[in-house]
Amino acid sequence: MKNIIKTMFEALVLRSVPGVLNLAVLLILGDLLSLTHYGQFSMAIAVTGFIALVAFGPLLFSVISQHASIIKEGHGDDYESSYVSLTVLLAAGVLVAGLLIAWIGLAPAEWGIAVAAFGIYSVFQELLRAQLRPWAYGIASMSQSLIYLGLVLWLAPAHRDPLWVLNLFSVSYACAAFVSLYLLRFPRFKRPNFSLLSQSLRIGGGYIGSTIGEQSIYVGMRYIITLFGTSQQLGIFSFAVDLATRTVGFLINAASFIFIPLAFHRDANGSSESFTGTLRNGATISLALSAAAFVAILLVRELGWIPSLNSTLFNPIIFAIISLAIVLNRLKKLLADPYAMRARRPFALVIGYAVAAPPALILGAIAYNANSQHFGAGAYLAGYFLAILVTLAWLRHTSLRSSEPE
Repeated sequence: MKNIIKTMFEALVLRSVPGVLNLAVLLILGDLLSLTHYGQFSMAIAVTGFIALVAFGPLLFSVISQHASIIKEGHGDDYESSYVSLTVLLAAGVLVAGLLIAWIGLAPAEWGIAVAAFGIYSVFQELLRAQLRPWAYGIASMSQSLIYLGLVLWLAPAHRDPLWVLNLFSVSYACAAFVSLYLLRFPRFKRPNFSLLSQSLRIGGGYIGSTIGEQSIYVGMRYIITLFGTSQQLGIFSFAVDLATRTVGFLINAASFIFIPLAFHRDANGSSESFTGTLRNGATISLALSAAAFVAILLVRELGWIPSLNSTLFNPIIFAIISLAIVLNRLKKLLADPYAMRARRPFALVIGYAVAAPPALILGAIAYNANSQHFGAGAYLAGYFLAILVTLAWLRHTSLRSSEPE
């Protein structure tokens, strides 16, 4: 247990500084941007992040579960070089596609740049996670946060425009991607070895369906508010999601970054410490810290220390409901998803979100059409809760079925 606490402490230290810096940026933008502009900016971040996860998903979602076994087989250098080379080629393709879409007039060119910058950074960071190098991961993450904060403080007050702020976001991630590449010791660029990557690409590709399902709730609810609510309601909902993600959700995410790859390494090396025990210990500690973070946000609001928490942008009840939704979803990623990854059953994750998204969005449309923001947030929570129930039921069903004698 002492080693678990030490590992969790390292994760929190390495992730807390970037987390606090990004939280500071969020609160600064909450003061600088109008309610409507904040909603537009947050929508752009959500949509481009979704596209990046889909475009880079085959690489992003496979390296954690595959890296340890490939290293053990002696193909680590070739795998990492192929992985990085394919990521760079994919980012270049995304940039070209984004410029073509902008030329046609379907979306701003800034969106394509954001997709490429966030995507390549995320993939490089996953490789650092798979290497069990949390300090390197933390340094790269901190560089992004510092650059973003500096650019926002320097340029955002004079340019209070959602697309301008999105450009600052992209620049920070592009710079951090280069830092990550440096910390990866610049793996040799080469023609990707697809025979070595094929298994990873198949596994990672299988998880794209899960990402689309999850994002259909995360991004889809924003479009529901756009269609059936108001721009002000979109701003309030977006601020609640962003704030909860960077506070209560961040702490469970920090645990995931450490304990999921650690569990897979212990499993691959036949460690006596169980796969399940490693994940459960991380979840227990992070859940307690998340609860403390939620209380701290409300306390800071009561003390009046941060203007944006006492503005029309912040609704405490909506924040509480959204926080619970994000905590449940992050715990699912920490506890249930690794089992599906280990058993190579990505469909368990797909079906959870696929079943949950339609009723959640329908309930959200009804709520916002009736001008009920609280019930709209409740629909968001219900979607993630239903996704968890369906995922667990499917994993249990398939496990029992596979254990039956022929």
